[in-house]
Amino acid sequence: MSPKHAVLLVLVGLSALLFWPRSESTPPTLEAKPSTRPVSESVLANKPWRHREPVTHVIHARVGDAVKGGVKTSPSETSFTIEPKSDQEAQAISTSNEVLSAHTVFTSAPEAATPTPGNRKPVVNPVVYAQLKKQIAQWDITPGNRFSYRLDTTGLFEDPEGNFLTLRSHTDHTGIRLYQSGSWRIQGAISATQAPVSAALSFAARDSYHGVEEEAWVEVSFSLPISDDDSERAHPLIDDVLYRLNSSETFNNQLYEYQVVYCESFLLTNNVVYYAQSESQSTCPSRDQLAPIGSYQRISATVSDTDDLELSLQSDRLASQRWQVKWQYEADANGGESVLTSTYDGANYHSYSFIKDQSAMEQRLTVSTGLSTDITAFPYPLLDENGDYFISSSGNYIAEERLWGNTYVDSLYTMESDMNIQSAERSLYCEQYLPYFESSEVGGVGEYGTIISSSATSDSAIECDEFWHPYWNQYFIFLDLDFDDYAEFIDGNRYSYVLQPKVQYRDRLEAFRINLIYHKPEDSAY
Repeated sequence: MSPKHAVLLVLVGLSALLFWPRSESTPPTLEAKPSTRPVSESVLANKPWRHREPVTHVIHARVGDAVKGGVKTSPSETSFTIEPKSDQEAQAISTSNEVLSAHTVFTSAPEAATPTPGNRKPVVNPVVYAQLKKQIAQWDITPGNRFSYRLDTTGLFEDPEGNFLTLRSHTDHTGIRLYQSGSWRIQGAISATQAPVSAALSFAARDSYHGVEEEAWVEVSFSLPISDDDSERAHPLIDDVLYRLNSSETFNNQLYEYQVVYCESFLLTNNVVYYAQSESQSTCPSRDQLAPIGSYQRISATVSDTDDLELSLQSDRLASQRWQVKWQYEADANGGESVLTSTYDGANYHSYSFIKDQSAMEQRLTVSTGLSTDITAFPYPLLDENGDYFISSSGNYIAEERLWGNTYVDSLYTMESDMNIQSAERSLYCEQYLPYFESSEVGGVGEYGTIISSSATSDSAIECDEFWHPYWNQYFIFLDLDFDDYAEFIDGNRYSYVLQPKVQYRDRLEAFRINLIYHKPEDSAY
């Protein structure tokens, strides 16, 4: 078996409380683990890091700044300290694993913070303040619907003397949570039955020369734009064309030996359900291809702030089913909306991310691979130790082993495929997340017939290993698949990859699905 490898992800997408009643089988116990594993320079030097500056919306720390500290505070308040860092400090930070969350305060480095005559407090940059105010005003916060937005407050506060600053953020609504990972992530839901007249988000800064009391802080506030719609308020799954990925061993009336990934489109409007399945593995059905297949009605949810949808369908492909919104997040770097939804057809649960941008979804159907060990990654919702959702950056690749600089003359395993799952917000470990998944599979047509590499058909479980991400200062996991010498991939052919959750978790977790288009190197060993 070939050595396992891991790859830094090139993120084309962006790198909630559970509403659906849990099944009898509860998820694995997830414990937040500090990074105590040693990371030496020799370990990092032996790994083929492909990207020195990964493209991402989630930045571990502001460029040139360090993050320090660690004490508890209230759930709605977070603060941390930024300091110019030396090369030695940067090295120390790179081996730490501090996770910023809405429940943690990061305090300043100086031991004493006493008032100093002549020193001025931080000031607010009016240009940055105006830009942030305009950005927040464009948010769509509707009672009953979950939301998630990012806000980069870099430059909001400036210190006249260039002193180190301790920053703090606060929201006055318990349904809103704050996370800090370079930029701020603001997410949550405002109850439809207890919607406040207003809600605000505030940021404050202080230096080390004006004490630690409240008057030392310089604070600015932003009003959140909360819609006052009535019970007929907008539903995140109604009146927009929705695109989702599915997979089956039957596609276009043809039977396959592996799961084929394809796109489906829905439109729910005026109580009518419109649907189309793509006849191609590389595109999603457009709006004019949709045809009516049934009706829907909104059902008041008992465990969710967003109404469920009851779909009554007359279709050979789809059974009548009930949809429930789990979480909303950004589908790609352009901020496209994605709605994680659990579906139940009376017999089985399945979860899907409905994306409202056709091109964003089609990027997952046309992933180039083979010329290098780089990976195109996409946002993939996972569950943390509290049962809340967070976004991972996940993707797969197919490539020849020699691209790593390795030569295995006697090896039967000259092709490699690794599913990488990373997060800028937390470390991920095999023992925590592997229990959620049932199978990992790549399938397609090769030079000598069907090529399948699947954990479901092997004698062992999914192969999983951990790796250190030097830029995010987090561990991540990768799932290994191997191929023998008879697995010769065809240039330009499409190969489907599916990471399937176990049955008992499919009401909360969706399968990760992409189509990989293989490109053979000019100097290929085949």
